[in-house]
This record gives sequence, structure tokens and C-alpha cells, in this order.
Amino acid sequence: MAGSGGPPATLDGVQPGSDPALSPAPEAALPWTLRAAAGLVSAEALVEAVYVSGRDALTGGLRAALVLCVALKWVTAWRVLRRKPGAALALLLLEGTTVLAALGAVDASAPVRVALAAVALTVMGLLLASLHAFPSAPLPTVHPAEVR
Repeated sequence: MAGSGGPPATLDGVQPGSDPALSPAPEAALPWTLRAAAGLVSAEALVEAVYVSGRDALTGGLRAALVLCVALKWVTAWRVLRRKPGAALALLLLEGTTVLAALGAVDASAPVRVALAAVALTVMGLLLASLHAFPSAPLPTVHPAEVR
């Protein structure tokens, strides 16, 4: 119905954004594990950025690039709190990379490497425990006549 003044309907007659399964729950319903993961990864990224920026063995450009890479954790933590599934995947990948880097580092002391890997693994566990709070992505339906 053109000109009715209401929001536009899609081809199947459903209002955009009206599917409750796809809309995230209110902020108050964030699981504690998700909040804990975001807080822990933010603190971890701060410590990593301070440590990397203070290393004299690295050139200034490399230090800046590494700090920017670590800053991606802050961005993904912020997006994870808004229940963006892509951010959850990105944070899992960033933390997995942190575990590998911590275990492969040779110039840092063993307790520091173990602590960094433990924090990253804890963030990954908390994030995995929070995946139920993210909206599920709808898959498109494929009709037999369209497959060729």
C-alpha cells in the first residue's frame, strides 16, 4: 500500500526488523561471561600495547603497527558487547593468535608468556560460553528450481 505512511514491507509482507529471533536482546540481558571477556581482553590489550610500545629493540614503525594490531582487540571487544557475530569470530581469531605468539616468543620470560596465554585462553573460553547470546544468522532458502 503505497502512501500509507507506515514502514515499508518486504516482498513476503514482513516488516523489516520485526523478527524477534534476529533482533538482539536488551543491554541488560548481556551474559556475565560476555562482559567478563570484553573487560579482560581490554585490560590484556592495554598491557600488551604498553609493553610493545616500550620495547626499544623494535623500530618505531613496527611498534606503531603492532600497537594498532593490538588495538583491534578493543574494537572487537566493543563490537562483541553489541552482539556482532563477526566481532566474536574476529576476537576468537585474535586471541588464538595471541596464544600462538605467547608460546612462540623467545625473548620474554616464561611466566609472562604463560600468563599471556592463560589470559587469552580464558577470554576464548568466556566468549565461547557467551555465543548463545548472539543472534543466529538466517540462511537463505533455496528452491529446487533455482539450483542449476
